[in-house]
Amino acid sequence: MDLGFRKNLFRGKAVLNLSLMDVFASRIEEPGIGQLAFEIYNTRQRGRVVAFGFSCGFGKGEAMDYSG
Repeated sequence: MDLGFRKNLFRGKAVLNLSLMDVFASRIEEPGIGQLAFEIYNTRQRGRVVAFGFSCGFGKGEAMDYSG
């Protein structure tokens, strides 16, 4: 599960973004290959990723128009 928050500041002239990817750290990949003579097993887990962003517009209009 991913979460994201967005806040318009200064009457839409600036935008503050915060996102958290893989909230529960549940994205685990466990590929395995089995043959008669050998077996290969690999585990890979991506950790949580936190991203913070700030955008500022100059002149007329919104800093970032968001339609969805």
